[in-house]
Amino acid sequence: MILFIRSLALCMVIFSAIGVSFAQNRFNAYTPDAEKFPKVRSFYEAADINNVPIPGLSAGDFKVVENGITIPASDITQKCSTIVDGPELSVVLVIDKSASMSEQVGSRPEETRFRFVKQASKLFLSLLNFIGRTKVAVVSFDGQAYLEHDWSNNRNSLLKSIDSMILGSATYSSAIIAQTMGRNNTYQRSIC
Repeated sequence: MILFIRSLALCMVIFSAIGVSFAQNRFNAYTPDAEKFPKVRSFYEAADINNVPIPGLSAGDFKVVENGITIPASDITQKCSTIVDGPELSVVLVIDKSASMSEQVGSRPEETRFRFVKQASKLFLSLLNFIGRTKVAVVSFDGQAYLEHDWSNNRNSLLKSIDSMILGSATYSSAIIAQTMGRNNTYQRSIC
C-alpha cells in the first residue's frame, strides 16, 4: 500500500496515466486523512488487470488537485511498502446480501450498501498478502447462509465469487447463520 503525505489542505488524488494501457488497469484512491493537518495522507493502490501491483510509480505520475489548483509534484511525498512476510491467516468474509442492503447510501442510485460492502471485501482481498497457508472463505446471507467460495488462496477466484454475488430477498436471521456454521443456539454476534 502506498502513502501520500501532502502539506496543504484536504486534497483529491487523480491518477494521470501515461499511455492508453492504464484504462485496462485498476486504480483506487481512498479517503484522505487530514488528522495531522496541514499534512494530508491518502492511501492508493494501482494494479494491472490481473491484480498485480504496478511498480515504479512516482509522485510525477499523479495529479493532485486542491480547490481547482494543481499541486506541483515536488510538493508530494510518496512512501511505498510491500509486506514480504507476516502471519498466516484464515479469514471468513461474511457478506450481508439481504434486501436491506439495496438501500442507497450515496448521491447516485448505484451507490448502495451492498455495492460498498462488495468493494470493501474486494479491496481487502486485493491487499491481503497470501503468505504461506493463508486462505479465505466467502459466506453470504439473507434469509439463509450460502458458501460463496470455499477456503482458497486464489485471489482472482475469490474476487470473482464476490463480483458474482447478487442481492437476496429475505432479511438476516442469526439462527440461520448459527445453524449453517454448526453452532446451534451458541451463535454470538462476534461474526461480522
